[in-house]
Amino acid sequence: MAMNFLLVAAAASLCLAVAMWIALVMARWLRHGSSVRRRQRRTAAGLALAEYCADGDVETLGGKLARLPAQDVIAVAGRALPSLSRTDRTAVGAALARCGISRAILARFARSDQNRRILYCELLGTIGGDDAAGILKIGLKDRAANVRIAAAIALVELGRAPPLAELLAMLGPTARGSSRLVYLFETLAPRCEAQIIGLITAGDTEPRLRISALQALELCSPAAHRALLLRLGREPCPAVAAWVARALGRERGAEAGPALASMLSHAAPSVRREAAAAIGSGGFVTVRPSLVRLTSDPDPVVAAAAARSLWLLRRRPAHHPEAAAAAGAGAAA
Repeated sequence: MAMNFLLVAAAASLCLAVAMWIALVMARWLRHGSSVRRRQRRTAAGLALAEYCADGDVETLGGKLARLPAQDVIAVAGRALPSLSRTDRTAVGAALARCGISRAILARFARSDQNRRILYCELLGTIGGDDAAGILKIGLKDRAANVRIAAAIALVELGRAPPLAELLAMLGPTARGSSRLVYLFETLAPRCEAQIIGLITAGDTEPRLRISALQALELCSPAAHRALLLRLGREPCPAVAAWVARALGRERGAEAGPALASMLSHAAPSVRREAAAAIGSGGFVTVRPSLVRLTSDPDPVVAAAAARSLWLLRRRPAHHPEAAAAAGAGAAA
């Protein structure tokens, strides 16, 4: 009797093991089949986009994309759109809108991970329309700072963002410290340059925010950026002043030299150090006397920066336009 029971138990265990093995094989086969079908659908979406780039037929593109699952279209479009021209991105965005991609994104947005929510915001910025703007306004309240920034950038691109002060308040302090704000300000600059300049010159604005705005102006409005640097020569905030000193060192106008010389007496050693280094790397020979005094600075790093800049100025004093201007003025006298 006991032997029969053992035989039955062994047979049952064997059957269970075989069943589990078959189940695992079937699950793997199903996953493989699903993966193959997903790759085929995404290849089809990619080919549809490539054919549009060749023939410009947006109607045919929309029809092909409408026959594919939304998640596959989103995955392919998210990778392809950044490489397209602005005109093509607009056309593809219109095709995606006709496919109902905005509604598909809305259904998935809340339960998706952070990276996918950022991708959704970037796609919505291309798709446009009331549905996209509504989802992006939800994104402005997202728990993740990077998603809020992505939503803000997309709304600016669509021309549907709230006023600048309100937008920055909605982003929150963590997002306002992100370097991605440079792109946000760069996108805003054509319409809000005066507001951005006011933000930079306001002493109570967070330093990181002011620096991001300055970087954006350097990229998209060099004349306004140069004028601001000269105005900020006596900036009291050490972080902003140090950034201004480095930027002045890249300037090639004679006006930058006196501005840097005034920063050599800044209360913060970090600013004096950056100003001294900028004078040497930029070749501002006319402010050499101010630099000589800094070699006895109580901060040894500042003194070392001043000494190195003096050495650089002796080696190549005539390479900077300021030196040529000074030489010309001396000859005329």
